[in-house]
Amino acid sequence: MNASETIFKQPNTEQIAAASLMDRVEYSIAQLPPVEVPLVHVFTPGIYSRQMSVPAGTLITSMEHKTEHPFVLLQGSLDVITPNGPIHYEAPCMGVTPPGTKRVAYIIDDVVWITFHANPADITDPDEIVGEICVPFSNPLLSVDDDRVEIWRKSPSIKLISETQQPRQIQ
Repeated sequence: MNASETIFKQPNTEQIAAASLMDRVEYSIAQLPPVEVPLVHVFTPGIYSRQMSVPAGTLITSMEHKTEHPFVLLQGSLDVITPNGPIHYEAPCMGVTPPGTKRVAYIIDDVVWITFHANPADITDPDEIVGEICVPFSNPLLSVDDDRVEIWRKSPSIKLISETQQPRQIQ
């Protein structure tokens, strides 16, 4: 198999029935055409910020967060499904993501969402910092080799470290 081939897991009825509601929703979303979600990573002393731009009409799940951190919705509107019911967010607004949060969101209007994370080790690699702030991806209905898993890693990414350095593309 070459690197460009997608590995799709075909769960059976029992596996689907045994999976959590979040896993089933995530599996269903993975059946939809992929959406490009450009990211901007900003590293400053002790802080990692990530900006995500998501087009209207997108249904998306987030990673599960290990840490409490603030977020800002700069643009757009979205509906988020939570264990306590739906929440509607309309820009501009800000809030706090508690540890253990994993969201399902429907993007109503193009969204620009920024999160801010403590980064005491001053990590400057997006993949490495995500390992610190998010729970590793796990869904029994999707293979970790599936191209649809952690699609954020495949989205266009710009890493900014300081104004004195030019932004560069990372993959």
